[in-house]
Amino acid sequence: MPSVPSSAKANGFEPYLWLRHVLRALPAATTVEHFEALLPWNLKAEQLITA
Repeated sequence: MPSVPSSAKANGFEPYLWLRHVLRALPAATTVEHFEALLPWNLKAEQLITA
């Protein structure tokens, strides 16, 4: 079974940037939909928090 970081890479994201985005967005996630939106196959490149 592939790991989520390797899934991020398979979906075109650098795993560290994707994980940083997820860890910053998790405190605001309150619904299943919010959590699912953070999965690499549901994320668009322009959504990554780069600051």
